[in-house]
Amino acid sequence: MSSHKRIARALAPFVIIAMVLVPSLRNTNAGCDCSDCTNLYNRYNQVNALLTEVCAQKADLHNAGQDNDPYNSGYYDDNLLQTWKDAMGSAKDQWATIFPSGNTDAFCRPSYDAYQGNDCMLNSVKTHEAVHVNTCKFIRANNPGCIGVWRQDFYQKGYLDCVTWKQFYDDEINAYNTELNYLKGELDGLKPLCQAMGQWCKTPDPGVSPSNCPSTVSPPSLIKKAAEYVFGR
Repeated sequence: MSSHKRIARALAPFVIIAMVLVPSLRNTNAGCDCSDCTNLYNRYNQVNALLTEVCAQKADLHNAGQDNDPYNSGYYDDNLLQTWKDAMGSAKDQWATIFPSGNTDAFCRPSYDAYQGNDCMLNSVKTHEAVHVNTCKFIRANNPGCIGVWRQDFYQKGYLDCVTWKQFYDDEINAYNTELNYLKGELDGLKPLCQAMGQWCKTPDPGVSPSNCPSTVSPPSLIKKAAEYVFGR
């Protein structure tokens, strides 16, 4: 056994005691501990893969000259949503067990699902939805017609009815980058503590940021198809 492993094992009981007695060593603001490392790392990789896809679609939108075309949720649901799901699925870790999700409704109210009572993973999706809540409030404050109301067909008009495709993508990119920062921060904090106890915990590679989004997308433009779908062009 190497000297490093002997030292780590010797220190492990003291690290455990310290984590119990000194809350700051457990990342208690987020409620994360070593048992969350696999799910945190998986969520990071899934979000990073999705962000790469979103950035590529945004670049394609810009190249097609459609930044200011109005966002259309019907097109998103029918043509883009599956590409987002596929991107996340491509990065799924077989050992992960928690796959949280969230939503912000027409009245800027966030909701969260599938976090299985785990505060660490709940806070991950909360950081994401907080960006959407702020965007929603800003759009509603500056566009009186976008205040959430019930229409006769029971469709809630909300902030996404009043954004362009560029605003939609920028909002998602900001939300996913915010979530990546949370996930990386938790993993960076947990790694030395968990490794000292002989438990697996890995820090992620750098993620994609809005400043280095890819400039092209393949296969050919999904956004061009969106224009055909919405505007008949």
